[in-house]
Amino acid sequence: LNNEMVVFLRKYYLTIIWSAIILVLSLKKIDTADVPSFFYFPYADKLVHFLMYMILGIVLCYEKRAKSLVQWTFVVSFPMFFGTFIEFLQTLIPYRSGDLWDALINAIGTMTGIIIYTFFIVKHIKSNL
Repeated sequence: LNNEMVVFLRKYYLTIIWSAIILVLSLKKIDTADVPSFFYFPYADKLVHFLMYMILGIVLCYEKRAKSLVQWTFVVSFPMFFGTFIEFLQTLIPYRSGDLWDALINAIGTMTGIIIYTFFIVKHIKSNL
């Protein structure tokens, strides 16, 4: 690994780990017998998508600490592209199915995470300095 790659991995390790968790969970075959019964409610999968991508938005904001428009464009576009790409990959896997609604919920979760970080977490951090 060259020095630039090491710096990148150190700076974005939480984003990389969380993205890998999302990828594995999104492409893994899920046996419904293994899912606890309290997850059986309408749109439970949409809630899971929302929460996973909300956390990704928060983690990416924390690690990137965007200041310019180009940096903010990356913070917003990476999770949305990633979520949409995973939904596409799911269409290629026999035991999974891609869903445009899931891609939309991923984007809403991302934006919610960015808003939470920007307006609440940053304010809290600044007020405690």
